[in-house]
Amino acid sequence: MSVTITTSLGDLKLELFIDLCPRACENFLALCGSGYYEGLEILPTPVKEASVYGEEPLTARYTLH
Repeated sequence: MSVTITTSLGDLKLELFIDLCPRACENFLALCGSGYYEGLEILPTPVKEASVYGEEPLTARYTLH
């Protein structure tokens, strides 16, 4: 399953691996469906050799994978 995130710089297609992490995918899809991420402004910060960079909007915790 995939999800497309539309940004001012273009679309970003995310592949969700539901068989490997079903609860994380379910939670992410529920948040998307509730409008949790609508209008969220993310300032891009380059991170060398990081495959994922994100911010949890309510607590400003950063994650690197």
